[in-house]
Amino acid sequence: MKSAMATQQLTLSQYSELIFAAIKAIDEKNEANKSAISKHIEANSGNLPAAHETLISHHLNKMKAAAVAGRRNPPCR
Repeated sequence: MKSAMATQQLTLSQYSELIFAAIKAIDEKNEANKSAISKHIEANSGNLPAAHETLISHHLNKMKAAAVAGRRNPPCR
């Protein structure tokens, strides 16, 4: 069953949200890799742009870089 997103074109800012939701759904099986994330989004979202695979890679790389930077520079307390 397609989600409510099926009727509208996805925006770039929604990709991070979709990735987090996919990881949460997939993580129960410990199989959250780029391919599984992409397949989950494809199965649950409609009107994906032609650059879907590129956008997934881009956002995962940005999220990874942010996580690494956060570990190097913990917040001041």
